[in-house]
Amino acid sequence: MKYDHGAAIMKIQHPCLLFSNTGDSIHHIAERAREIRPDFDYVEIEGGTFDIIDEQPEAWTRMVVNWLKGTN
Repeated sequence: MKYDHGAAIMKIQHPCLLFSNTGDSIHHIAERAREIRPDFDYVEIEGGTFDIIDEQPEAWTRMVVNWLKGTN
């Protein structure tokens, strides 16, 4: 069974940051979400794995903080 997040993501009415890294095995889901909701902000880190927070904590933190500050 595959989960289709398309209907659920369309219901989101708040500012949203789609964040991914290109080496994650589920990166394609972030890309699909970006297609569905081009109005959402999007950032990605090149490479990495599913554990990008531990692999590149400074880059991850910087991107999230910049988005929260409105400077992404």
